[in-house]
This record gives sequence, C-alpha cells and structure tokens, in this order.
Amino acid sequence: MGVLLSHVVTTMLLPTRHPTLSDRRRAEQEQFVAARRARLAQLLADGDGCHPAIAHELAKALVFDGQSAHDYAADYERRCGADPVIEHWAAAPIPKATLASAR
Repeated sequence: MGVLLSHVVTTMLLPTRHPTLSDRRRAEQEQFVAARRARLAQLLADGDGCHPAIAHELAKALVFDGQSAHDYAADYERRCGADPVIEHWAAAPIPKATLASAR
C-alpha cells in the first residue's frame, strides 16, 4: 500500500507537459497531409479513365503534395485531349522547399 501511495504522489508531483495549441495544430495538419497523400495514392492507383472530374482532382492533388503536374498533364492531353483546368494545374509553381528536398 505504501509503495502504491508513493507512486501516486510522485506522479502527481511531477510536472506534465500538455500539448500546446501549436502541437495540436501540427498534429491536425499531419492528419490532413496523411489523408491527402492516401487519396493521391488511391487516385494514381485507380487512374483517371479520361474522366475530367477525377483528372482535375488528381492534378490538383499532385500540386498540393508539392509535385509537378506537368508530366501528368502531358500524358492526359495525349490520351484524352486538352483540358484547361489540368493545364492550369500543370503551370502551378513547385515550392522551393520541395525542390531543395528532391536534390
């Protein structure tokens, strides 16, 4: 009983770190990133089948993941014809942080 009581008292006296607002935001963003990457993997695995809505989502997902949609847009145009929305995403700039990490 004395050992159990001393453990409880020690646990209560030791300071604990509660997650800060920044920690909670980061964790939430990491969940969003994981979900977005899972959706991107699903879209890539399933293919677009020349369906514009799926192709638009895929091009957008590539850009949001820090990848270029240029190669995808060229392939889509070859297979399915030109699409201004996909051309828009293909022209999106790639973040410099992504370029630096790719080297």
